[in-house]
Amino acid sequence: MALRDDIEQVALATNDCKSNTDVYFTRLASYITVLASRKGFFAQLLARTVLLDASRSLTLVMYSDEVVPGNVLAPDNQRKSFLVYASFKEFNEWLSLAEAWLPVTVLRTKTLDVILGGLSAVMRALIAFLQDQFCLTSGIAFAVDNITYLLHVQKEFLFLKDEAAMKRMLGVKGAQGMKPCFKCKNVLYALANSQARDPYFTTVAEHRAQRFDPNTDADVEVVMQHLQTQKEILNNKQFEELQTLSGFKLVEQGLLSDPVSRATVKLNNCLYDPMHVYLSSGLLNVELKLFFDRLAKTTALSWSDFEKMACASWTVSSCIGGSSASERKNAARGRLMQKTDHYKGSASDLLTLLPLLLFFLHHIVRPAHGHLINETSSLLALVLAIRLVYGAKRTMTLDSAKLLMHQQEHLLYFCKAYGADVCRPKHHFQFHIGQQFEQHGLLLDCFTCERKNAEFKNSVAPHIKRLSGFEASALRSLLQRQLVHDSDAVSHLTSGFCGQTQPSVELASKLGVPGVVLGTSLHIERARVGLGCLRIFVASRRAFLVTAVLFSQETYYLVGDLFSLVSEELDFSYSFWAVETTSLIVPAKDAIATGLHMLFLTYLVFPVAVSVICLLL
Repeated sequence: MALRDDIEQVALATNDCKSNTDVYFTRLASYITVLASRKGFFAQLLARTVLLDASRSLTLVMYSDEVVPGNVLAPDNQRKSFLVYASFKEFNEWLSLAEAWLPVTVLRTKTLDVILGGLSAVMRALIAFLQDQFCLTSGIAFAVDNITYLLHVQKEFLFLKDEAAMKRMLGVKGAQGMKPCFKCKNVLYALANSQARDPYFTTVAEHRAQRFDPNTDADVEVVMQHLQTQKEILNNKQFEELQTLSGFKLVEQGLLSDPVSRATVKLNNCLYDPMHVYLSSGLLNVELKLFFDRLAKTTALSWSDFEKMACASWTVSSCIGGSSASERKNAARGRLMQKTDHYKGSASDLLTLLPLLLFFLHHIVRPAHGHLINETSSLLALVLAIRLVYGAKRTMTLDSAKLLMHQQEHLLYFCKAYGADVCRPKHHFQFHIGQQFEQHGLLLDCFTCERKNAEFKNSVAPHIKRLSGFEASALRSLLQRQLVHDSDAVSHLTSGFCGQTQPSVELASKLGVPGVVLGTSLHIERARVGLGCLRIFVASRRAFLVTAVLFSQETYYLVGDLFSLVSEELDFSYSFWAVETTSLIVPAKDAIATGLHMLFLTYLVFPVAVSVICLLL
């Protein structure tokens, strides 16, 4: 399918102000109609969403990040590019699927560097372009299965990026300024002598969230107007000092330099990414190294002991999120902690280790090494906070008060253990994650789009040999690939068996129902359950271990053993269970809807009365 009509060429001024350079944006409105005509995953998901409330306007979410093709030893910096993807907030849990995100632009970093205003100017142009498509119309009509739907999009978008990309988009100083957090007025990287005497100011080491004074959009308006006025008065050195003190930069042609753009880009809609805050060169990466270095210096334990525990013979649930022995071994390998100041594994590696870290800290370190109470308490609170955050991603619910308690406890004990001078801006950024969930009703992070970036990095960029026209060619390739993936992803919206099945006359006779088909696993929309999958029902304090899946009379059922709770620790971070009933049959949809949503990672069968130990994310 030709996609030339779905790409817009836009000219932006260069730094020398003597010429323009071209960037390319996807015409999302027309591309969505293309997807609708193919009746694939995105169109059906969009139709479902619009059908829930035809009168509401959807909220566009935009993600962007820099992607470097090649590998660590041979990066392809000529093709290093910024990618932007877009989706709709109302897709909720479906945002965890790559097919729910559409490519919007590809821009080589070398091209970006010559544009006046950089990424901030590009995003300003892109936002205006998309608002012209979506917000200045009476709606975008699209048809699925001979039913016509009308898509309305809100004028205000959401922006999801890591801290570096957010800083470039907004034109803020970030960690380079006195105020590393653009959402707070009084949080400084460190206190100067004069500020130390002023109780209004605090630092990124502050654990008392009530001390933070939030920035408002009106505050930003005042700051930007002040910068514009002072630029005409101050010399370059004085003006740079003013920007450092304010935390904002006056970027010519940038997003916040334009009053119209400022009116549409709200601070509360610019989201800190939990993955980068916690798991990708994040707080847990750094604290693991600090903790295990301290542990090795003061006790006989070390990372190698944790590695041995992680590589033990755990029997693993087949649920989504279940970790294999090879994944645990890979995540705990010793070289990830050697010759570095932080744990070098991926965000997924850290999620694999979370339940094992809780068990190691609570059962092995804390009882025997009381002199490490501050270090242990800090790391425990951090892991519990991360567990709550990523539980919210699956369950769409978050106990914000409990999250804040863990975050405050973590930072309090971290400063006692390692000193306030070790704190980084991310120690403060984490306090905004619960606020973001409260405002928008879901947890948004960069996991999905980071996975999606791999397609550009490995399958698109290396095969475009000419740099001339690279951006347009790469964007068209991503859009074409999106069409292919969109068709394949329709299965996510259906229910059915996975793998081999067989009719069971014996079971049909025993149950007194006709036509029983037996299998080992099935998928129900996003969920996949089957043999070896464990689901925990916190309210009834029961657990269900699946031994088979069956289908009869248009309904899918789970067959399994029911366990009763013996004891639990750290709010079901791990728990002990005993067999209560065997060969129980329950409707699959009920189990998936009411169970703890695929949070179970591993369980270990004991040869004693207590039959199962469950470690939850």
